[in-house]
Amino acid sequence: MVLSGRKKVLFALIKANTLNYCMHNNNINSSQNTAIFLSPVATVKAVKKKLSLQFDAIVAAPFGAVGISVQGVQVVVKLLPAEQLLKSAEHKIAAQVASQIEAYFANAHNDFNLPLIYKGTPFQRRVWRAISAITCGQVLTYSDIAAQIGSGPRAVANACGANHLPLIIPCHRVVAKKGLGGFMQGSKEGLRIKSWLLQHEGVVLNAVL
Repeated sequence: MVLSGRKKVLFALIKANTLNYCMHNNNINSSQNTAIFLSPVATVKAVKKKLSLQFDAIVAAPFGAVGISVQGVQVVVKLLPAEQLLKSAEHKIAAQVASQIEAYFANAHNDFNLPLIYKGTPFQRRVWRAISAITCGQVLTYSDIAAQIGSGPRAVANACGANHLPLIIPCHRVVAKKGLGGFMQGSKEGLRIKSWLLQHEGVVLNAVL
């Protein structure tokens, strides 16, 4: 089985954790230089199970999945670049968020209407309000947003990176003057997901790149 770079790292971490656990329970004699490790398939399953425990809901996405966490009165949404074990929401707010995200994937023009609290600095919230005003199928540059609120493009990009509600606050609709710009705080899969979201909304990428 060929593993991606991300999965190789996770596999190495789980192997190390397995060894430590076994040695702690006297299942391995370190002097024998032997160890019992999880297989690659078991590794991936273990990671998916761990992710499932981190979220109150996980919904399928064409690019992988979306994890939803409820933290008191706040919600955090995380875009996951690989398929995950799906998890139905038991929390009322998580269920609402999951339902509207699924509706968005079915039709990009389905608007989000959720009673959420935006956790951020006053400046970040100003940026997020400006981003939320961008209509589906349209894009603005970091400089465009900066001009609207009287700031600089780098500060706008940083506020985009701090967005804990992607999709709901559609920071994927903010691009660079030439190119897509960043997404998901520099994640390797970020631009692939950003491209998919924009195409889903009808944006012609050749006009952006």
